[in-house]
Amino acid sequence: MILAELRKRPPGREADLSTVCFVREKVSELRQAHFVTLEAAAVEPRGSSDRDHQMRLAFFLAADDERGWRVTSYAEHRPPRGAVARAYLGGGEDVDGLFAAGYVDGGGVEVERVELRFADRTVLEDRPEQDVALFVVDGPVVLPVIVALIAGNGQEIVTHRVLPG
Repeated sequence: MILAELRKRPPGREADLSTVCFVREKVSELRQAHFVTLEAAAVEPRGSSDRDHQMRLAFFLAADDERGWRVTSYAEHRPPRGAVARAYLGGGEDVDGLFAAGYVDGGGVEVERVELRFADRTVLEDRPEQDVALFVVDGPVVLPVIVALIAGNGQEIVTHRVLPG
């Protein structure tokens, strides 16, 4: 499904689809979030470092009664370049739930877990892998959402608003 979507709606720059690597996934009954990497097919004209040759994409899928699953959206994510503690999450919500995905950076402190704290006091948790956090929620959510990065000792590294940003 994701490869078919990349063929149908390629990302903003040319990609080598033979290099797709599935990094993480989060699946619920009605939603899926996938984080994949793949290589750009050509060197970027800006002549930057190798990290610009790797594309990192978050895909969001929703259950579809007729076709099983359908890709609702996807977006490219770039890893953080600074030492500022922050969650670089993107995504969105609708009347039926929420998707969120992106990189987390503890600013030099290892991030053990990431919490999404909703206005109605609901808290969702993810344990990042390869510095990537993913969230899917089936059902209505109450915005705004605050993200908290938590260290292994249970201390908050940073909190800030993510959705809506």
